Amino acid sequence: PGAGLFSNYLLILMHLYYAELNSYKAIIDWENYSNFYQEKNIINNTKNSWGYYFKQPITNSLEEVYKSKNVIFSSSNVSNILETDYSVKDLNKADFIQDADQIKKFNNLSKSINLNEPTNLEVQKRLDNTFQNKKNILGIVLRGTDYLNKELSRGHATPFNIDNSIEIVESLLNEWNMEHVYLSTEVSEYVEIYQDYFNDKLVVLSRDRYLNHQNKKFINQYTRNRKHDKYLTGLEYLVEVYGLARCDSIVGTSCGSLNAAIILNNNRYQNKKIFDLGRNY
Repeated sequence: PGAGLFSNYLLILMHLYYAELNSYKAIIDWENYSNFYQEKNIINNTKNSWGYYFKQPITNSLEEVYKSKNVIFSSSNVSNILETDYSVKDLNKADFIQDADQIKKFNNLSKSINLNEPTNLEVQKRLDNTFQNKKNILGIVLRGTDYLNKELSRGHATPFNIDNSIEIVESLLNEWNMEHVYLSTEVSEYVEIYQDYFNDKLVVLSRDRYLNHQNKKFINQYTRNRKHDKYLTGLEYLVEVYGLARCDSIVGTSCGSLNAAIILNNNRYQNKKIFDLGRNY
């Protein structure tokens, strides 16, 4: 798997599509295979870190599945097979974003792995407190930290720089008649800059973030001294991405959070603008 929660989420959606095409039943095992969100303790009644947040696509347990006679272990990535054999675009790249039929298909698939009940309740509560019935909200995805380290982010889409992003947002607020800006970012400095510039137009989720100089390793390898930090880091990121899916319009560069939000939103955004600034090499 990749480093980010939603890059992995998109990989899983592609695996679910491949399983459907081949009449397989799928289950996600993040208990026996490592990832950055795995805790030593049980969370939400499971040791499987996928189940910390999401439902499984089938009702069988991992134990039952591993006792089955016919078990197929997936490769880490089926995007090349889907693209070559079935003309399905890679969800971790930008090309699919203009394909309404593919977005609809994967939105339907996402319903088989909805949020589990405690996570859904937490997401809705925190987003209701954050949005407070505001309307005409433009969501922007602004990556920094490990995306600024071209060794770690090789091949990923180059993100906005902070000054350019403000100019773009200001222009689109006027062009699209948006009233508020929802900032999705892991960078503390970006939140402060946006607060100074947009003042009460800014909508931002209260969560632990990072400093841009924390970019010598993958961002979720920087841990905090709190109980269940890995789980909470994933949960905070998840809430923020589901907030993006609530927005009325969206702008950004391709990354796991933006791509996942577009699928979760099911292409209902009033306006959508994705910039291609090249790739990190």
